[in-house]
Amino acid sequence: MSKHEGFHLPKRLWVTLSFAMMFLLGVPIWWKSTEIYRAELPYEEIEHWNERKAYDEPFRVMLDLYVPPSWNNENSKSILSNALREYETQSSEALYAIHYQSSLFPMSDLSPLSEYSCDAVHGRIEQMNPTNNGRYAFVSVPVDATQNLPKFTICPTRVVLMRMEKDSNTQESENWLRSVAEIAARKLISSPNTEDKDRKKIQSNSAFRLTFSLLQDTAGWDQPITTWDFPYYANGLLESFLTQIRATADVQVDSQIKFFVPLQRTPLEGDNYHYFTSSMLPHILAHPNEWNSDFTATTEPSLHFIVYVPPVAYTPLVLQDDPDEDISMSSQAYIIPQTGGVVIYNRVDNGTNPFLSKDMMHDVIEIFVAQLRELFGISPLYDLSQLSEKSIEMIPSPFGISQWERDQLLRERTYENLHLATVNLHSLSEMVQKLTNMMISDELQATVIESLAALSTSHEAIREGNYELAQEQSKLAMHKAHEAFFDPDMLSLLYFPDEHKFAIYTPLFLPISIPMFLKLVSETKRLRKKRAESKKKKE
Repeated sequence: MSKHEGFHLPKRLWVTLSFAMMFLLGVPIWWKSTEIYRAELPYEEIEHWNERKAYDEPFRVMLDLYVPPSWNNENSKSILSNALREYETQSSEALYAIHYQSSLFPMSDLSPLSEYSCDAVHGRIEQMNPTNNGRYAFVSVPVDATQNLPKFTICPTRVVLMRMEKDSNTQESENWLRSVAEIAARKLISSPNTEDKDRKKIQSNSAFRLTFSLLQDTAGWDQPITTWDFPYYANGLLESFLTQIRATADVQVDSQIKFFVPLQRTPLEGDNYHYFTSSMLPHILAHPNEWNSDFTATTEPSLHFIVYVPPVAYTPLVLQDDPDEDISMSSQAYIIPQTGGVVIYNRVDNGTNPFLSKDMMHDVIEIFVAQLRELFGISPLYDLSQLSEKSIEMIPSPFGISQWERDQLLRERTYENLHLATVNLHSLSEMVQKLTNMMISDELQATVIESLAALSTSHEAIREGNYELAQEQSKLAMHKAHEAFFDPDMLSLLYFPDEHKFAIYTPLFLPISIPMFLKLVSETKRLRKKRAESKKKKE
């Protein structure tokens, strides 16, 4: 019996040890097989861009001045350079820094022209020193003293005409040069970043959807408006404007008609008309996000532009603050900051025409283009409040946006894109380093690297003056950084702390490990006791 027990005890111990070894070997294998995959991100490069702030790289601008021969001297060059240098320092009103360079050429280089219009001068300039985003021309043109014309004419291209007398003295030439510097810095190249502009402007994005809606309250009308050929309307001024701004973002256009849309507030009653005051805006219609849109939902930001047809009982409906104001001077449109705009369309056909023609929509489309300009942060064309020089004529562009305004938009969007890309990448870097259980896939790593590459390319393009490429690459950098930061595989683990792991795996391993540990201790004590008894018997 003792012999049998002597062999039985080691066997029981070996069985227990075998289970213990299997458990100890299995834990590392389980740990390795269940660990979260984390591809290595270029943390140092991300931090480098965040500290360096690549979006602060100044945009380089060249001004070419075609001036009288007496101006083409070192003194004039020094006056202009010093005047421009005053505007190089980035002020609190400016979004980005500008580095100015200038060159003076004699007027004779242009040779006599049959006329000195914007188109004629621009055509000759393009043959000599082609302008582009970053190169602008100020051209002195002959002036008839008997004509009362403005000193400056800002053309819709990148040309500014200067009307001056040939026999200008030194003081007059210095004043002209200072006016040139001011117009270039505070109107042509950049515009002040005002509070009202920031309030209305939409945030930079790689794509937008524009939805144009015809909303109408059909109460009282014999026939509602059932047809509007919006794509046909959009082929004119609106499409020309969108073509110019598509360099900053992809723009998709949709249109729809909705019926039975009531006002959210009752308008005030005037003399044979109804009106809303500015304090009642913009809450006279339901917010566009509350509508049941007929379009497929997308992640692209949407801008809503509304043509609202009021019911017969409230027609005509206008916007005015002073009830004594002439109704013909009242507005019929307002803008919803960062969202879109509304135009009130008062029917004059007694409800008999169910179709909106192109002629009927012409003024409405012009208003929509003006609202789009505000939403994209383009300063009003005729606003000269920031300039001391007031003798300026502004020539509007047939495309709804001048070339120099488009240049401003490109520079502003480039700055904003680089800023957003840098912020998103830095936030992503901090988050994944703090949350060590967050998965980092190879696809995410590739997206971050692609964003950094585009960031670097855009930075170099700014330095070289290639602002079209800088805008394109900054848009890509922002898009990829946003895509990486909101990666769905990462978001699922954003709120999954280590405590959750213990809560899941403790019920699995604890019931197995405790009995095994106690049995191992018990068998070890039994073996020691058996050896001690055997030793006593031998003695």
